[in-house]
Amino acid sequence: MNPGTEMIRDTIFRYYTLDRSGIGPLKFLLEAYEGVGVMRTLPDTDSIIELMIAPGFEEVVDGILAEITPRYDIIEIPPPTEGDKPSGEKP
Repeated sequence: MNPGTEMIRDTIFRYYTLDRSGIGPLKFLLEAYEGVGVMRTLPDTDSIIELMIAPGFEEVVDGILAEITPRYDIIEIPPPTEGDKPSGEKP
């Protein structure tokens, strides 16, 4: 097993839609809490983001989201299914 493989396997993936104006502020906040998680916008989508949360930091991310959800209409959605993923996306 490669080093880091266990960390990737334990990463929590969550998906959200939000007002596009909230993408930058959310990314900024997540990066301010070093090691908490990483965010990306899914390709070929308007405003669906994937959060990759480090194990043990779910409550920190929940707190960040609770603070900014009213302003940016953040809504958790189910993970995209294989048919929903943009071309070239891997599960």
